[in-house]
Amino acid sequence: ATQPSLALSMIHDTNNPLFHDQELYVTIIHTNGTIIADGNYHTLIGADMEFIRDTTGVHLGDLFDANISLYGRWFEYNWPNPFSSESSALKVAWIKTLGEYMYTVGMYPEAPDEEYEDVLTQFDQDRMETAQMMLQNAITMFGTDMSLTIDVIHDKNNSLFHDEELYVVIADHTGDIVADGYTPDMVGQNLYNITDGYGLNLGELFETSTYYGKWIEYNWPNPDAGGAVQEKKTLLINRGGYTFSVGIYPGYKEPYDELTQHEVDRRHLAQSMVEHTISSFTMNPTLTINTIHDGTNELYNDNELYVTITHVNGTVIAHGQSPDLVGDDMESVKDGRGVSLGDLYDDNQSIYGKWVEYHWPNPTIPGSNDESYLAWFKTNSDYIFTSGIYPEYDD
Repeated sequence: ATQPSLALSMIHDTNNPLFHDQELYVTIIHTNGTIIADGNYHTLIGADMEFIRDTTGVHLGDLFDANISLYGRWFEYNWPNPFSSESSALKVAWIKTLGEYMYTVGMYPEAPDEEYEDVLTQFDQDRMETAQMMLQNAITMFGTDMSLTIDVIHDKNNSLFHDEELYVVIADHTGDIVADGYTPDMVGQNLYNITDGYGLNLGELFETSTYYGKWIEYNWPNPDAGGAVQEKKTLLINRGGYTFSVGIYPGYKEPYDELTQHEVDRRHLAQSMVEHTISSFTMNPTLTINTIHDGTNELYNDNELYVTITHVNGTVIAHGQSPDLVGDDMESVKDGRGVSLGDLYDDNQSIYGKWVEYHWPNPTIPGSNDESYLAWFKTNSDYIFTSGIYPEYDD
């Protein structure tokens, strides 16, 4: 640490949001076992971990010694939850060693708000990730140019802060709305004077925002469902006296089939392949296209995974599975069940990326033409880049 004294004072200041977020707080321990800082139990400072046990009698000195790691690791023990006042609860802590010190922060899996994750579909979780990216962009841009950010938020044709059901709302520390991407005429109104569809006060909900972010639930009109009032799950982040928010509407769209861990891993690979393609195409379009069409090059070909590039006007620029489509207009291309790919591409342009389902031949299965295909679409500049997986396909 460059300023250890300042860091310690902030860790011990329970009102400092940098190192305190509901049940989360920081503990620092010297590798000799001495507790240097504890954001919740200040009386433990100076104590030796060798003489401390968890609430079930587990020797914490031995446990921490066994989990020293330069790379970091998760481990479990039982400890009081300061947020719920539970005297004993399962704690899952991340520990990482740097120099002569061990740094830890832990969560309580059964803490409030954690159960909600179990009912979210994979589609909902994907949208939550997009909401997080959009919110971080809003925070970054707002810190640089407040006025421009508000203008962009209110421009519904700007994809940076509008993606189907996703939009940004910003309120100041008094609850006054300073930006609303869905209903700009709400600017100037106070959240404490607004209730959701079931009478929940939005001001009281928004005041629970934290520095690192907190998800809350209420009911609100969905702009992508004709304004119908639906359950909304919103991420709140408090920075610099303002609360920034973006929310999803769980279950409002038909989810894709439940994915296996193998399929989840392949999805990550497809996303990475798209990101690499975007980076490469930006620097050298011709080389990138040639590499995509080289079936022996593993950079853009990995069993069933391949890359496509399509201009936003619909012209196919590169297609790793069907190079003969290059130059065609996506409006004239249909999937294995007659769905227009042109319509899919038009409806799913996103600078944040989104998963799109249709049916397409699997290059590893001779003669296939109607395989379920889950593709990652991401728009960059004037092009749409894709790569996808074939659920239930086992390579």
